[in-house]
Amino acid sequence: METESVVSSTTTITTSLQSEEEICGFYEGYSTQRFIIISGCTTVAFFGVLANLLLMAVFRRSLPSSIFLAALATCDTLICLTYLLLFGVDAGIVYLKNTTLFFLYHRYIVPVFFVAKVVQFAIPFILILITFERYLWTCTEPKRKTLAAIFNERGRIFTVVFVCLTSVGLRFPVLYAIKVESFPDCKDYFRSESMAQTDWAMESELYRVFDFHVITAIQMIFPFVILLFLNLTIIQRLVAEKRENLYPVLRGSSGPSSEAKKVSFVQGNLPENYVLLQVAADVIKESLIRRYVLIYCLCSCLCIHR
Repeated sequence: METESVVSSTTTITTSLQSEEEICGFYEGYSTQRFIIISGCTTVAFFGVLANLLLMAVFRRSLPSSIFLAALATCDTLICLTYLLLFGVDAGIVYLKNTTLFFLYHRYIVPVFFVAKVVQFAIPFILILITFERYLWTCTEPKRKTLAAIFNERGRIFTVVFVCLTSVGLRFPVLYAIKVESFPDCKDYFRSESMAQTDWAMESELYRVFDFHVITAIQMIFPFVILLFLNLTIIQRLVAEKRENLYPVLRGSSGPSSEAKKVSFVQGNLPENYVLLQVAADVIKESLIRRYVLIYCLCSCLCIHR
């Protein structure tokens, strides 16, 4: 009898818990450690928004030549802002118990989540555009002319717009995969609404494969391989160019100056400010090398004279 009563009470408790879960939304909960971590990350994201807004204002002055950098700063601003709205506000709701904030959070969470997915997808490809432009600076003149249409003023705008539209198009299914589910019979107001997958997203095997495997390959693996290849090639060519420029100086030969090489090297596609900075840096570098060579020769002569 006692065993039967224990089993009966356990079944009753389980049934009541299941019914409570059915009439109330899912609640993940916050430990103190998790709240501290998210609060710290939210603070970093807030300053990230301010810093990237400042960068956007700086790059705005040199548009459209700096549109890649401006687009990257915009995406970084949005990713920091969406973190604030998705995680920082959620943590604030739990500890502040603010009903207005809870209501607003569930009104904007779906579109903000969609924006976060779009921005996450776009950032690697904007980095590829920036890196590929640097890669072209190390290429020969015929190759730069072949791709000049992509990296002139109109080309930069077109490529950024294309990346943004492609990101929106590929991540658009997210809008139909999540929803805010209401639980009007729940007595706890802070569990009366929660995020949930739509029936279509749960039933579609094709969407699950696309959202995880395909998007992961396009968004993470492909950009990683391309960026790794481009950056290794850039480093290899810069090291080779440095050795080529350094060798005649140490030998004392009177070949073409490095600044003249640099001007002819970057003619056409490179922003004017970058040209001036690179020429100035090479002039300073070459003058320092010659000075050190001269000092070394003088010291050697003095030692021999003694």
